[in-house]
Amino acid sequence: MMGELADTKQQLATARSFESHLGNAETALELIADESIGQDPGLMEEVGASCQLLDVALDAWEVRRLLAGKYDALGAVAGAYTRPLLGST
Repeated sequence: MMGELADTKQQLATARSFESHLGNAETALELIADESIGQDPGLMEEVGASCQLLDVALDAWEVRRLLAGKYDALGAVAGAYTRPLLGST
């Protein structure tokens, strides 16, 4: 039960992070659209940085969601073994 609560809190924090990065990019784009302010090249850099941070956060979230199945938290160990092909040395 406590694990589920911790997971839910983590998901909420992640969603807030998405909202923050998206809000930052949106604000910068609005400033760029304002002709009196939009000539600042730093604003485009801010938009790019916010989008990049959002992309990284979304990728991490996707991996966590893919590994959030019923049995994924049980600590399984996987191994791969190879052997030589027949006739090779």
